[in-house]
Amino acid sequence: MVSAIICFYNEEKYLSESIESVVNQSFDDWELLLIDDGSNYGSTKIAIDYSKNNPGKIKYFEHPGHKNKGLSASRNLGVSNALGEYVAFLDADDLWVPEKLSLQLELLRAHPEVDLICGATKYWYSWKNIKRQDDLIFVGTEQNRFYRAPDLIKRLYPLGDGAAPSMSGLMIKRKAVLKVGGFEEEFKGMYEDQAFLCKNYLSNNLWVSDICFDLYRQHKESMLHRAMQAGEYNKIRFYFLRWLEDYIKIKGVKDKKIKHLLKKAVFQYKFPLSHKAYLIVIGLLKRI
Repeated sequence: MVSAIICFYNEEKYLSESIESVVNQSFDDWELLLIDDGSNYGSTKIAIDYSKNNPGKIKYFEHPGHKNKGLSASRNLGVSNALGEYVAFLDADDLWVPEKLSLQLELLRAHPEVDLICGATKYWYSWKNIKRQDDLIFVGTEQNRFYRAPDLIKRLYPLGDGAAPSMSGLMIKRKAVLKVGGFEEEFKGMYEDQAFLCKNYLSNNLWVSDICFDLYRQHKESMLHRAMQAGEYNKIRFYFLRWLEDYIKIKGVKDKKIKHLLKKAVFQYKFPLSHKAYLIVIGLLKRI
């Protein structure tokens, strides 16, 4: 019924825990595809051992020559080998709550017109520091309702103000993944999720739930944290926005609000001095 996909690259510190959160699901009709993106021996051994100990249930895949091809290519490899009617992704350092699959399947059965289910995510700090409170982040729009394409692209990041869903917290019909052409392989890490989500916002129907389906581990080794530390975030975001400009042209998107939001998002990167001057003026006006 469900193909769970975990892609990993040198995640031996967390990989077993993530796999166990799939194994311990209350719903049992799943397969788990472990996609090795050219990891070192430690991570690879963990995945191969799980596949050997759970034949037919947990499966190991890698790119030819054990190459590192990036997260998008790895997720596409998982989808191409998936047998389930539904697909659910889990980052190799995150966890699913035990009822994740059963709750999402129940919602999908109740709403057959929906292609993708997403929900709240727990930003998980307490795994490392029990004194640090976790944050529950809801998808940034009205909860427990149906959204027809392309409504959500206007409401959610990276064009809207609302928080985007976590990749580890969604479930999608496999045919809906194929409909949008899977993941964009030019995005090897950062923004691969946003490119995939935007393609779905524009083409598929979504249900936003207020249920928390996943725990998003917060740590300094994450891709986002590394990009922020290296000062690469704005460069990567600008690259993504230019890709999105091209994508909506190719798809013939006519929606004026989408074009306006995209133009606004791109402005600060194309014209940084003008954007800086604009922010100064806005700041002065607020003081008046």
